[in-house]
Amino acid sequence: MKVKILTEGGKSIGLGHLSRCSALYEELLHREVIVDFVVNGDVDSVNFIKEYPIINVDWLNHDYINNNISSNDYVIVDSYLATNEDYLKLKSKSRELFVIDDFGRLHYPEGTIINPSLNTESIDYSCANKHSLLLGPRYVIVRSAFVKEENRTLRDSVKKVIIMMGGTDIRNLTPALIETLASKNPSVEFNVVINKAQHSELNLGVNPKNVSYHSNLTDIEMSRLMSENDIAITAAGQSIYELMATQTPFLAIQVIDNQKNNCDAIIKHISPEIVFHYTDTDLLTKIESAFHQIEDRTVRKELVKKQRQLIDGKGSQRIVDALIYKSKNKNICIREAKLSDIENVYNLSNQDYVRRHSINKEKIAWKDHIKWFEGVISDPDVVFYIVTNKNNDFLGQVRYSLEGINATISISLSKKIQAQGLASFILEESIKKLFNEKKNIKMITAFVSVNNVASIKIFEKVNFCRKTSDADLLNYQLRREQINDN
Repeated sequence: MKVKILTEGGKSIGLGHLSRCSALYEELLHREVIVDFVVNGDVDSVNFIKEYPIINVDWLNHDYINNNISSNDYVIVDSYLATNEDYLKLKSKSRELFVIDDFGRLHYPEGTIINPSLNTESIDYSCANKHSLLLGPRYVIVRSAFVKEENRTLRDSVKKVIIMMGGTDIRNLTPALIETLASKNPSVEFNVVINKAQHSELNLGVNPKNVSYHSNLTDIEMSRLMSENDIAITAAGQSIYELMATQTPFLAIQVIDNQKNNCDAIIKHISPEIVFHYTDTDLLTKIESAFHQIEDRTVRKELVKKQRQLIDGKGSQRIVDALIYKSKNKNICIREAKLSDIENVYNLSNQDYVRRHSINKEKIAWKDHIKWFEGVISDPDVVFYIVTNKNNDFLGQVRYSLEGINATISISLSKKIQAQGLASFILEESIKKLFNEKKNIKMITAFVSVNNVASIKIFEKVNFCRKTSDADLLNYQLRREQINDN
């Protein structure tokens, strides 16, 4: 298996794409996957990727694509510069295309769309019916150096504050934030993350003595700096995910349109009091007021608690899981059931291992099956999927019975695919397909036999939570936002 990551970044473009692509690169290397990290941009001074064998080239040039992308390559693209023509060329040359998309920028060729954002509800992916979708907080990408398993201990009072307005600080907010906050809080140490060019161009009326400047940090150095500070003032881009992972309370400023979804999610799930827009009237006054509010340790503790509930730092693992599944299982298809599937479903349903873990354990009569099947495929309150390979060989069935905002799942799979790691992949893909097609469904319920250990593991792997149980059945539930924020 060979993967190529194609992205852009540097002093004039910003570092967000480089940050998340480096996390995917690390995870792929950890899985012993052969991977090229290809970057378009001025990256010589970007310290956190210096240890990687970066291929620094304009990969948007179609001569490069023609000469370097092959039909064996799985290609991951994270770009705001690539056009539809570029994506079509990459699709035509590669084995599989994975696109990282923050705001529904284009109509992409068939492949996998990854939106690793806190909120994707406002983006319409319903037309992407030929795509696999990896959407929402479960796929937020965080570099491994920032993921902290243990609970952070918060200081009673604020001693250190970090200001980080992005690799380019396109709104030039850093000088005003320094003058507003650092000058008025001389007992607090302010750490400003800024590139060397910006630092040399800073034009401060007063240069407070309680300010230190940091440039070109490695990921380990940046993680340590975040963890040492009590509060962050940050642009609302990729850095907010790393602040969440390091359990650092923050005030976020939207400085560009593509950060709006993140800000909406912070307002909804954390607090509206910590989100600002660079055009806000009296922005600095509002920032100063919010800063003093979150100096309170109780407020900071509550913010960190909510941050931890949003992301778990495993987004890179899930994305690479999906990529590896694609490489092994490119021939898996999930489609709507039709009348010609009736016999395959009958034979599977009467297998001993299926009946053993069913509520009704008796064998099903053919005439009863016909009546049931014809009723189910015509029932508007049932979503009935059939699992096949590319040759249309029958591999299983997944059914959802709809009632209001809830769907109850029933799944049975052929023994042909046992011990291949496919069951959780099929379950998750069917759920994402359901959520994409039925926008009103918010919850999925599963009833699993207490003796069905394999199914229990599969549902728990896909993030189902056990709610109740009795002598025979376990009740599992999965909320929409736990698997897919769209």
